Amino acid sequence: SVSSIYITDTSILAGMSDGKMFCTSRSGDSFQECDSILYNSSMGSEMGGAGTAPLREKPILSVGLKDKLEDELFVLNDSILYDMKTDLHSSHGYQLPLRPGEFAESACFPDRYTGFLLTDSTTRLDTLTTDGRDTAIIHDTSCIYRSLDGGSTWNQVLKNIPGLRKMFFVNTRRGFVCGANGLIMRTDDSG
Repeated sequence: SVSSIYITDTSILAGMSDGKMFCTSRSGDSFQECDSILYNSSMGSEMGGAGTAPLREKPILSVGLKDKLEDELFVLNDSILYDMKTDLHSSHGYQLPLRPGEFAESACFPDRYTGFLLTDSTTRLDTLTTDGRDTAIIHDTSCIYRSLDGGSTWNQVLKNIPGLRKMFFVNTRRGFVCGANGLIMRTDDSG
């Protein structure tokens, strides 16, 4: 199933929940599986940077444009951010600085250098009540990180907001995030 989609004037790129990528032809008549470096099992640790294995069955959470002039896209799974050329045959992976139990939800790059990363973590605390019953407390927190160097390093700008799911930045300062129970938040100062 489709987990992320990116649309340009001439093509559509779809990231799938199994890590595959599909794209349209120039005419837009049909989707074809892309021969993406991320899904090619023969690439292994040759991908650079993070020395990570290809996506292969890891859901693609976000696909988007990082730099139009350089024809550069980003592709995000739960723990790695990839820079890719639009031909999908060269990439560089960055391991994300996630805390234990934390995973990526979405990413957005309003320009080539400035990126935002939405993460989520769920912690289960098993406890006993005074009368001996087992109980579990589920603690869900979301964080937003910002990068000023194209995704190489990240700093936390928002933390401990429960249930955030989607994020979009119009430019490097103004952004929106939404989540559970109809929550919508806006920033005008980069978070």
